[in-house]
Amino acid sequence: MKFFSVILMLVILFFNAFSRINCDYNFNISQQNQEKEVVYISPNEKGIVEILIFKVLQDGAIKEAFYTTSKSKKQTKLSIPKQSKNYLEVMFPGEKVVYKLKLNGKDMSCENPDKTTQDYYLSEDGIAWNKVKTITGVLNNAGVNEGSMVFFSIIDDKNKKVEFYSEPTINGEKMIIEKDNDYSLHSKFKGKRVKVTYSKSLSFMEGGGGAFFIDLVQKVELVQ
Repeated sequence: MKFFSVILMLVILFFNAFSRINCDYNFNISQQNQEKEVVYISPNEKGIVEILIFKVLQDGAIKEAFYTTSKSKKQTKLSIPKQSKNYLEVMFPGEKVVYKLKLNGKDMSCENPDKTTQDYYLSEDGIAWNKVKTITGVLNNAGVNEGSMVFFSIIDDKNKKVEFYSEPTINGEKMIIEKDNDYSLHSKFKGKRVKVTYSKSLSFMEGGGGAFFIDLVQKVELVQ
């Protein structure tokens, strides 16, 4: 009887150990297959933004690809006949032509079937790349950068300096004063607490040197 009890205990211990190993194995597999959504956007000549959405696995493989535009709420699933590191081919449903995508850091070029190319840019805000946001902070300074773009900055509630390339008004009054090509905050507003309403926008470099995102300011308001 004691011998039978010992055998039974060994069987139970083995079963429990196997169950823990099996659960840990499945958990690790599920962790490895977590997906991340990556979005690239490309404004065209008609003022419409074309959007590519990728479902990417942790190993970098692209599981699914979708296409949509700023004028459409529908996402079209693309087939992926070929992919390798930094290279991807996609096709629209019912079509035989191939679009060739090449990744280069945060940029991506697309070779269309007619051999023309267009550039796509990584959206760190995903599909909502141009959603309206607000931030509060204290007006810090203003000036002009090396590219001759006028900016102002605030110190936000996390004590972080945030710059905006814009020359807004507050209650109809200029917030930034220019004198002899020198830009500064109006003394009336310097150090004041404000709420900035803004959205993302693509700004293109002169001479076809690419594009970059800027925060497009819609309005600046004084707050208590």
